[in-house]
Order: sequence, then structure tokens, then C-alpha cells
Amino acid sequence: MVKNSTKRYLNALRLTVEEPSFSYLAKIMNAHLFTLPFENVSKLIYYQENAWENYTPDTQSFVDNFEKYKFGGTCFTVNQKVAAILQDLGFDAYNINMGPEHIATVVRLQSEHILVDCAVSAPIFSPVRLERSDRNIYIYHDEKIVISPMDKENNLYEFKRYIKGTLTKDQWVFDAGQPRSQSYLDEMVARSHQQGAMFMSLLRLQIWQPTRNITLKNNRVRIYHPDGTTEKRELQSIKEIEEVVQHEFGLEKLPVRKAIECLEARGIDVFASLNKEEAF
Repeated sequence: MVKNSTKRYLNALRLTVEEPSFSYLAKIMNAHLFTLPFENVSKLIYYQENAWENYTPDTQSFVDNFEKYKFGGTCFTVNQKVAAILQDLGFDAYNINMGPEHIATVVRLQSEHILVDCAVSAPIFSPVRLERSDRNIYIYHDEKIVISPMDKENNLYEFKRYIKGTLTKDQWVFDAGQPRSQSYLDEMVARSHQQGAMFMSLLRLQIWQPTRNITLKNNRVRIYHPDGTTEKRELQSIKEIEEVVQHEFGLEKLPVRKAIECLEARGIDVFASLNKEEAF
């Protein structure tokens, strides 16, 4: 029997329960990426409110808070919840770590290991069939993702992200055949809440839409179009940020002001100058 929280998650994606298959997995991943935002608003608020152990919601609360606030999350929440939902749907799914700061999901379907990552903020819109290709390449605008095998027999693969042809710090070697224990994942989540950790030190929001990709980093918004053009805006007030989140992102329920207040309580000003790595 499929849990009610799983049915509500599928309803949010406008999907129904189906038998486990690659095509169904692809439907879920694609619909998730175009429905739930990648964001740290929820992470900041959960931390301030001391919500749940390790500040990560259970699956029921994850679905509740998407419906109520349009929360999605970062990889630490999203990919753990997606794995739990896929398990409930009958998939052989588990979490892995891709590097020290990223949690992803792998599904074993027949003899394949399939990467399902709903929170890497990268242009990967369908499950990655790791064993079927010597190189999986995904390109959108000036970003390129390359996933390639290092040792297929031992399920070792490499993830690389390029921006404008330059390799970024997102370069990971991962073991697709190594499920991580809950205690291992909890330690990763705990580190992600330390002082100075990336998603505790800035405001971050991204959503994919059918005709564009929109990102917000502190007070700077960028809208990427498939033809290679980019719109850039620097917002001057919290009200302007709220308006962009409401009208451009379509996330009118997202409590972005509260997240900014959480950052202010930590001594972080979202209107201060960004460093070179964070700037446009």
C-alpha cells in the first residue's frame, strides 16, 4: 500500500502511481525538477526553528511544506525524501554521496545503476543510465555537465561541471553501488549546518521553467534562456526580492523575507557585495 504522503507528492507533480520502470522514473524526475524549487529558504528556517533532528523534515512534513509554502530544498533534504518516496513506490532506491557535500539517489533497475538527482541545480532532466554510455553530457546555456565512468566494474563514476568552458569546484568521483547509511547521511547534513557552510551563508533559489531557468543568489537574479541570452538584475530591497520570487519564480508562498531575517541574525547581509566567485 502506497503511503498518503507519496500520493500527495505525486499529485503535486500531476502524476499517478505506476509500476516501477525507467519511463516512470523519468516522469517523476522531470516533473519534480519543473515543480519543486532548489532553495535554501527552508533550510535556514528549519535551522532557526530547531525543527526535526538534523533540521531535515520527514517525508510527510516535506510534502506538507511544499503544499503550504512551496518549499523544495537542497540535496540534503530533497534527495533523501525522493529516495524514500521511490522506495515506497517499489523502486530499489538508496542514497549515495557525490563528494563530501552532495547527496544523490541511485536506483537499481534490473541490472542497471541509474542516477536520479533532483537537487544538483544542473540541467539533468532525466535519470542517468550510468552503464549504458561512456560519457553522459548535458548542456544548457553556458553550463555543461559531464558524467563518465572511471571503473565500471566497481561502479566508480566522475561528475564534472563546466561554466563557460571552465571546470568548477563541482568535480566528484562517486560510487554508484555504495548505499550510505542513515548515520553517514546525518553526519553530512550536520556538517552542512556549520558556521560558514555554503547554504547557511547566502540566499539561494533556482527553478526550471519550460522556457527558461531562473536563479537568485542573495539580491542578484539571473534568467537564462535556451537561445543563450541572459537577463541580470540587482535587487535593492527585500520587497523587490519578494516580488521577483512571486512573479518570476511563481513562488508566492515562499517565505523569503523570513529566510533573509535568518541570515541577518547570523550577521549576513544579502545586499553586501558578492565575492568574485558569487558575482554575475
